[in-house]
Amino acid sequence: MLDGKGPLLFINSVTSDAEANNQQVYDTRNPPKQSNSYRDLRKLNNIVEMYNKNRPVLCNLITKTVNLKATPFRIDPNYVYVKTFEGKEEKIDINSLEKIEILRF
Repeated sequence: MLDGKGPLLFINSVTSDAEANNQQVYDTRNPPKQSNSYRDLRKLNNIVEMYNKNRPVLCNLITKTVNLKATPFRIDPNYVYVKTFEGKEEKIDINSLEKIEILRF
C-alpha cells in the first residue's frame, strides 16, 4: 500500500448457477471423474507408438469375456487392432477393455 490509499486491485467474485441450453457446463470445483478406460487408452496409445517405432509390446488384454495375449498395432475411435501370437489380426472394442498388462517389450 502506497501512501495509505489501500490495495491496488480488489476482485469481488460471484457464485451463480449456470443454466445450459444445448451445451455442456463444467464446474471446475467438482471435476468429472475419469474412468479407467481413459487411463488404459493413454497406455494403449503409448504401446501402439512403440509398435510404430519397431518395438512391439506383447500385452495381455483383458475384457469381461476374453483374455487375449497379443500385440496392439493400431487404434481407431472404437476398436484396437491387435496381432495375436499365432499371427492373426483381430479387433477388440475399446470400451470393453478392463485391463492391459504388459508382458514383454
